[in-house]
Amino acid sequence: MKKILVPVDFSPNARKAIRFALQWAAQLSAEVIFYHLLDERSPQIDAGWDYTYYTQQQDKKRQLAKNKMDKLIQRVYQPPLQPDIPYVCVCQTARDVAQKIIEYAQQKHIDCIITGARGSSTAVQLFGSTTTKLMTESPIPVLVVPAHFRLKPITDLCYASDMRHLETEIKKVLDLKNALGVKLRLMHFDYQINLQQNNQQLHQWAQKYEAQDVHFQYLKLKPEDPLNTQIQQSTQKFKPSVLILFTQQNRSWFERFIWPSDAVRLSLISKVPLLIYRK
Repeated sequence: MKKILVPVDFSPNARKAIRFALQWAAQLSAEVIFYHLLDERSPQIDAGWDYTYYTQQQDKKRQLAKNKMDKLIQRVYQPPLQPDIPYVCVCQTARDVAQKIIEYAQQKHIDCIITGARGSSTAVQLFGSTTTKLMTESPIPVLVVPAHFRLKPITDLCYASDMRHLETEIKKVLDLKNALGVKLRLMHFDYQINLQQNNQQLHQWAQKYEAQDVHFQYLKLKPEDPLNTQIQQSTQKFKPSVLILFTQQNRSWFERFIWPSDAVRLSLISKVPLLIYRK
């Protein structure tokens, strides 16, 4: 990950995302783009607007927002205490904020989008927030920083896997682990964890990646508790710096609303940053 995009809306949660992004970038020797979007409301032809005046006002608003963002980053970023991190501040306009962020990230070949958890009501968090849309629609990895997160050293990653596409997924996770220089724990939950056939397969996986310093943790899946709850409980026990999930995105909006993914539900309760890759 060499290019990081951080959407900024000047909320307290955005400040947490900025702080974490600077730490993340320092450890990865990456550059950061802080990105703010203004609401785009183009005048109607018959609205009596002067289009030149409108354009000037939009330019003025963008410059004011960029100046505000520059000052915010300068307050949060303290070069004497942190390594020199290359960053720029960009301000644009858009109607669909999440879609614009994704388009800009693709245009600039961004490797990761870091955003703060948003929304107060469950309905907004599950369906309507920009963060949720990024999690469910972005082809680029999204890292969600919890609202009550406190900055601490990044020392280990925890990858919760269903083991279905392990070969493909773990390569991305190992690349990140090596770039950060941290430890990696793989968690797998299964109803039939004690079956001999399952034990043999899991043991083979563990042996294959033992040389790459991956610690495998196999846990019994409890039928009475949702998977996201059990992942959260294990996360609280192991206390990783970042939790990693791969999520399926090619679902209809109705399916996402009625049956939110484990990644979306975890983002509501997680106490650690949650990094989401697309399956």
